[in-house]
Amino acid sequence: MTVPKIASVNELFACAAALERHAAERYRLMADSMATRGRPDLAELFAGLAREEERHEAWVQARVGGDNTSASARGWPSALGEAPEAPNPEEIARASPYACLASAVRNEQKAFSFFSYMAAEAEDPRIAAIAEDLARQELQHAAMLRQARRQAWRRERRATGPWPKPSEIASRDDLLRAAAAGEADLAGYLAAGSGRNTALDALSRETTARLRALGVTLEPPTPAEISGTDREALDAVLHGAEAAFDFYDAVASTAPDESVMFRAQDLTAFALDRLKTLRQRM
Repeated sequence: MTVPKIASVNELFACAAALERHAAERYRLMADSMATRGRPDLAELFAGLAREEERHEAWVQARVGGDNTSASARGWPSALGEAPEAPNPEEIARASPYACLASAVRNEQKAFSFFSYMAAEAEDPRIAAIAEDLARQELQHAAMLRQARRQAWRRERRATGPWPKPSEIASRDDLLRAAAAGEADLAGYLAAGSGRNTALDALSRETTARLRALGVTLEPPTPAEISGTDREALDAVLHGAEAAFDFYDAVASTAPDESVMFRAQDLTAFALDRLKTLRQRM
């Protein structure tokens, strides 16, 4: 990856401070959510990570002079993709343990990329050495979270839709067949919900178009039976959408080759966009 220069080391530290602060806040919220859900093991894991991120932030803030400017405002390096967002308490409270862990893994990977970037940018060898140490710690966090995520997948795997085990996906064709079957099930819930919510009708059309672009062709859906209120219809769709995201994300993490991994990553990005749209309607 070609790493562009940005204005100053202070900007790097301002970005780092925001990254660590957001991480600590996110882990505190996740710890509280897991405690509420009766998962003291995950509550302890997230609380421990929050303490580590707070220690990292204190070290970085000492070099920024207390500057609390957000990373995006201070010029997050474009080579690293989107700047980290502040944690959303309501979204975290709704997320399943697996979804929390999957989100945490992605954020640790972003933190690892950032501190590796810092080490490459730093002209002062002492700063480079500290950035490298922080990058190693974030990589260790990601490894620990991946293990917990695998355990959560086995424990919480839902029966929504005919999703196979990620380990059963041996080829790109296997993945596309599994996506077609699982998405057909979810399309039925979207079709049923479309009669109650015009936003779901638009989402149903967008889902079909995006899946077709990714090589997944769906048959016209048969609306599923959904009784009760509009909220219950949304809950049913959200439940299925979370199962799809969990499956694609798990396949991307365990893919046997790059062709499967890249397509699973594309499907994961699509499924995450769909979840964001649904949660805005909740």
